[in-house]
Amino acid sequence: MSLVLDTYSAASRLALQDSEARYQRAVQGANDGLWEWHVDEDRLTVSPRWKDMLGLDDATLPHTLSAWAARMPEAQQQAFLAAVTAHLEGRQAFLHLECQIRDRWGQLLWILVRGLVSRDQHGERLLAGSQTDISQRKQAEHELMHATMHDPLTGLPNRERMNELLLQALQRQAKPGARHAAVLFIDLDRFKLINDSLGHQVGDQVLVQVATRIERCLRPGDHLCRFGGDEFVVLLDDMAHAEDAERVAQRIMHGMQYPVVVRGNRLNISASIGVAPLNGHDTEQDALREADLALYRAKAYGKSQLALFNASLQQEVHQRLKLETALGDALGKGEFELFYQPIVEVAADRSRVIGVEALLRWWQGEQMIGPDEFIPILEETGDIVKVGDWVLKQACTQVREWQEHGLPGLRCSVNLSSRQLLEKNFASRVAEVLAETGLPPKSLVLEITESLLMQDGPETLATMRELESTGVRIALDDFGTGFSSLGYLHRYPLHIIKIDKSFISKAPDDERLKAISRAVIGLGKGLSMDVIAEGIETSAQMDFLSGEGCHLIQGYWFSRPQSAADLKPWLLNLTQTGPQGGVAHSLIN
Repeated sequence: MSLVLDTYSAASRLALQDSEARYQRAVQGANDGLWEWHVDEDRLTVSPRWKDMLGLDDATLPHTLSAWAARMPEAQQQAFLAAVTAHLEGRQAFLHLECQIRDRWGQLLWILVRGLVSRDQHGERLLAGSQTDISQRKQAEHELMHATMHDPLTGLPNRERMNELLLQALQRQAKPGARHAAVLFIDLDRFKLINDSLGHQVGDQVLVQVATRIERCLRPGDHLCRFGGDEFVVLLDDMAHAEDAERVAQRIMHGMQYPVVVRGNRLNISASIGVAPLNGHDTEQDALREADLALYRAKAYGKSQLALFNASLQQEVHQRLKLETALGDALGKGEFELFYQPIVEVAADRSRVIGVEALLRWWQGEQMIGPDEFIPILEETGDIVKVGDWVLKQACTQVREWQEHGLPGLRCSVNLSSRQLLEKNFASRVAEVLAETGLPPKSLVLEITESLLMQDGPETLATMRELESTGVRIALDDFGTGFSSLGYLHRYPLHIIKIDKSFISKAPDDERLKAISRAVIGLGKGLSMDVIAEGIETSAQMDFLSGEGCHLIQGYWFSRPQSAADLKPWLLNLTQTGPQGGVAHSLIN
């Protein structure tokens, strides 16, 4: 019996030793520090790994819970002690807390503390658990959060982070005594040209340099973010005066005046800025929207402009949205109508109509909306393509009908937008319309502007040459009002120059304008091109043009734009009778 007991006892000791060895290996492999706190005695015991994790020795080890908590930042001490208390009182099933703790050298480490309370064989409470170093995970989370909230190119806060900053600023604005705050919306002028001509890598470097310049113009505490593309947003907080926002914006614009040098390219950069106050908004999106509206107004003024938000801008946007919505349905509802203005050839004893220009009009009920209001909207939405196609077909149909009823040589002039000319197979579409309507190609004149030619792409040139090959004539409208270049007249297949009315209207009384008009007329004649003077309204203007040998006239002196039904009798009357003077005066009186 004694032998059996000794054998059993030895086996038990071996099993216990093996279990302890496995436990030690598990503790070492887990890389966690273990701890045990005797609650009632406030006595803390830690493992060697717990001690090594913080670089502590026996003399610096904490031996109480409060000593352990003392190694944590003050704000986190309270969270740690509160979490322990909640677990001991049964309000939390276990202890689980992420916090920071100082090591021997004063550096803060992120740790995960886990624990569970139990009772020993004497009935005393023991809270035991582990401490895990999670600093690397926290660093990775921080880097991920930074990447989520910052632009990878410039390192600036991104749109999402700016929304957070704006929300915080709005909360401060709601408190009594808050000082002024504002939002600046910044957009680089013609930045797309840099990307398209020099490549996105150069464009990226420009954005980095621009971001640095803007930051130099800001005060400590202001925030700059890259909103997207070539757009930046600035949050100006804690300003003494509301006008300070405009001063900062002007400082930014001044900082853009000096060229940016990237890869040997010296580039002139400018920006347009919209400014909106931050007070009184419901959400951060309201502030951004208002600053964006102000930017839209600034861009409408031209390059390097500044605009401030006001209530009238909001009303204009609502009106524009209303127009845009109605405009989308206008073609289907038959609300568009073409008016026609005659182009007259003036001779010594007789005037004759050689063509008409088709001009788009939009009726909303009994009200006619001016083309200056709706044409830009059609351009921006892209609806100008389908509306322009309708105009082309309608005008060709109408002029062909007039040709068949007494006006055989009448020409039809139709204005083109850049979107139409850049459409694939546009020349083929024009040929289809001519075939469908029966209008001879030589009877169609397509009018383009200098701004369209500024794009100067190979596709534009190829399309124009294809149109010319079909017999269609091309006119350069408003010559001299844009970035005039004589290279246009040489490079492109142009047949007609139209002198803008801004030159002719005061030419009889202004020697400089008279010289310009005379030069344009002479240029057209020298290039064997027709020259049409637009906007003619007075006999003095007629006398001046007659003296300079310009005999193609368009303007109120002969006729305002009219509907097809109203204009037809006049066309027939002028063709069959009437010297220029009698007809002209009968029309304008």
